[in-house]
Amino acid sequence: YCYSALRMSLAQRETCIDVCKESCNDTQYKMTISMVVWPSESSE
Repeated sequence: YCYSALRMSLAQRETCIDVCKESCNDTQYKMTISMVVWPSESSE
């Protein structure tokens, strides 16, 4: 399951880069912020 999800993620990333690099970077930026915020929420 994880492997197939990883392949899908990679395909989506490649498509995203082909369509709009700026949008892809913006999405990755938001994901990074979410990953940084999440641990602090779970620790409360």
